[in-house]
Amino acid sequence: MNILPKPQKVQVNDTKQYVLSYDSQIVIDQTCDRAVYPYVQMLQASMKETLGYTLAITRGSSKFTAVTLQMNAELKAQQYTLTIDEKGVLLQASTNEGILYAIQTLRQLIKEYGAALPFVAIDDWPEIDVRGYYLDVTRGRIPQLSYLKQYIDKLAMYKINQLHLYMEHSFLFEGLSEVWRDDTPLTANDILEIDDYCAARNIELVPSIATFGHLYKVLRTQKFRHLCEMPDLVDDAFGFVDRMEHHTLDITNEASFEFVTSLMAQFIPLFRSKKFNICGDETFDLGKGRSKSVADEIGEQELYVQFLAKICTYLVEQQITPLFWGDIIVNAPENLGRLPQEAICLSWGYAADQDDHSVKTVANAGAKQYCCPGVSGWDQLVNQFEVSFENIQRMCQYAKTYQAQGLLNTDWGDCGHLNHPDMSIPGMIYGAALSWNQATTSFAEMNEKISQLEFENVSGEVVAILAEIPTKWVFKWRDLVNLKEDRLEAVDENQIDAIQAAIVALTDLSKKIIQVTPKLDSTQRHRLLPYLIAIDGMKLLQELGITLILQQKESQFSNQGLSERIEEWFMAYKNSWREVSQESELYRIQEVFFWASDKIKEK
Repeated sequence: MNILPKPQKVQVNDTKQYVLSYDSQIVIDQTCDRAVYPYVQMLQASMKETLGYTLAITRGSSKFTAVTLQMNAELKAQQYTLTIDEKGVLLQASTNEGILYAIQTLRQLIKEYGAALPFVAIDDWPEIDVRGYYLDVTRGRIPQLSYLKQYIDKLAMYKINQLHLYMEHSFLFEGLSEVWRDDTPLTANDILEIDDYCAARNIELVPSIATFGHLYKVLRTQKFRHLCEMPDLVDDAFGFVDRMEHHTLDITNEASFEFVTSLMAQFIPLFRSKKFNICGDETFDLGKGRSKSVADEIGEQELYVQFLAKICTYLVEQQITPLFWGDIIVNAPENLGRLPQEAICLSWGYAADQDDHSVKTVANAGAKQYCCPGVSGWDQLVNQFEVSFENIQRMCQYAKTYQAQGLLNTDWGDCGHLNHPDMSIPGMIYGAALSWNQATTSFAEMNEKISQLEFENVSGEVVAILAEIPTKWVFKWRDLVNLKEDRLEAVDENQIDAIQAAIVALTDLSKKIIQVTPKLDSTQRHRLLPYLIAIDGMKLLQELGITLILQQKESQFSNQGLSERIEEWFMAYKNSWREVSQESELYRIQEVFFWASDKIKEK
């Protein structure tokens, strides 16, 4: 039985079956709220897709009952039970969200068994109450609304109940036209539509905007550059790395707080949520520019906590719970006690061997927190699946050990959000599954289940193949970015043999993907194309690395053929990007590849 997240208690008797007949009905008991109706429609859609027919819905009772939804006040808030026996299918919960989770499990059972369902008794509940996902919709990709809705459906299927969309400059704020005029920003109408879509799937959409650091595009405009901590940097050429390292607000300027609250005032009314993620991370420039004299007097940590507390208090006064990234305050954890007690610290760490230092420190300070791992897609053409799994597994353990309020699995877009967003789905499922039930699960077992359930690959091997891809390249996207931005002086000539071996390994993986494709359901095979495109891009990067090494050694060396293949490949990459994402910052990725293409044409 392949169910993700894995239920807490399952008893199966697969020698007996209950058959869902086309002329039977789904009955919503009168104890249920009418709000569960959209959940039942999801069940109907799954039946239609898998069985070729669906069951009618009614409310109250029916002599043709096959599936019954019923409230049971004795169950915990997110707990549900699912029973299949000779009487039919009975789903029980004490809340609407519990009913939804029961339905999601039933949908997975139907996907695996079809209409002939085994007798089963499931009693299930999550180990971590808040199971969130954090999606960067700023630094590279802004998803098309249609794709984002599909992604939200995935979150709901795997019982994730919170979503944050990270924004720096990618929302059409009034008065910020100079910020978004050359972009494809989300609008208020988009947010309202997304919020409704999430709410119908029991997902809390939490607003999240940069309010301290990471205001690169805002602080380079003519209108707002006077608020930049480091005014000498505002006219520097764009750089992917520079964008992450600089452009913090000068918080000694009262206009900075007014600016931040003006954004919040526009954003808050668009959301049902009574939470607000103010970010506040990586304020690298703080105390080094316009605020230096104040920082010299009171210290950077004091400067930081005063502004953070001011924003948090502003929100709490409006009965909104503030959330913030904890990377700065964890260095002076005594300051956590100076924030409103409602504030939630987001303790993050993304390494495969991530330790518990930050989480433990925040817990010992008595503060509320979420543990925040990641899907490890930043700087990658294909996500690092194994790094992600190990990281998420550890952070889920820390969340349980230190009694965190939630888990927030992050999907960042550093250096352009190069990876196709579908490639984050395995990492998203790792987070969903392990935050629900931390029962011992190996990387291989999890990937086999995801292969079968998500990719409809009966042999269960496709995710294991995909997981190999990011382990094979040597000359990487970040190397090329660093080279273009003068952060990497040269390519190490000692890597030539390893780079050549990487090309061979990546070629072999392309063959494996092509061979496994027929083993996927025909409706899922298209999902492997972005991986094939990514592998070709990685191979071109390896060739580019070798070419740049040789060009360093031989001044007359050039490779016109490689340049053309990079340019031809990028057209396929662009087409893949445009299928799911708005144009956004695609041009910035293009600039890096074409810079490299032109560079190797030089003699």
